[in-house]
Amino acid sequence: ADETAEWSPDIGIFKGFALGMKGWFMRYAQEVERDVRTGARQDYTEAREWLQRGVELLKPFDDQCEWALVNVLEVFFNGRWNESESWDLVEKCRDVFQTHGDHWGEALAVVCLGCWNFAVDRNAALKYQKEALTIRQNADDAWGLGESYSAVGTCLYRLERFQEARDYYKKSLDIFTVLDQNPNGKSRSLFNLGIACAALEQLEEAVKWFKQALELSESMNNLYRTAVL
Repeated sequence: ADETAEWSPDIGIFKGFALGMKGWFMRYAQEVERDVRTGARQDYTEAREWLQRGVELLKPFDDQCEWALVNVLEVFFNGRWNESESWDLVEKCRDVFQTHGDHWGEALAVVCLGCWNFAVDRNAALKYQKEALTIRQNADDAWGLGESYSAVGTCLYRLERFQEARDYYKKSLDIFTVLDQNPNGKSRSLFNLGIACAALEQLEEAVKWFKQALELSESMNNLYRTAVL
């Protein structure tokens, strides 16, 4: 279809959202296809283009939550953390989500703010990731909760609070084990538990988690994580 054609608001919103989500999933698919030797990320140019088209298509229509979601995704996957206007945009999108009671979108915006802070202020990053975790708890978002426990654990690990990091990684693992439809999340949690236990010099336990991560990664043909392990 011609993206510049005159559409009704419903069709335009759906098309814009679909284009944005296509970019999101393309980026995620490319992320797991890292170079086995270097761990280098692939070029996300096509994914970014789809997200930007989604943003443009949603501009004429008055559906603020979809507009905010695609904008947040576009900022997140373009990695534009060093731009003040990106921060302002995500804050604006967060306000939109809060106003409309969209907890899933609000949590995603807060995760964005946490990621932006991770390289510059890890205590601030931890605060945002814990806030996202609370939002997802209240929204009964099990998959997002597993991701948030993992993100909080990583912030704590980088702050060298290894025992707390281990506890959060274990909660993430428990959730992904129950869900049983996100083997990549479970594999990542097992690996993170291993590195946290290694930092605590709990070497036997670390080996146990690494072995489980290796077995799961091999079973789903995750070449990058298999190579690391």
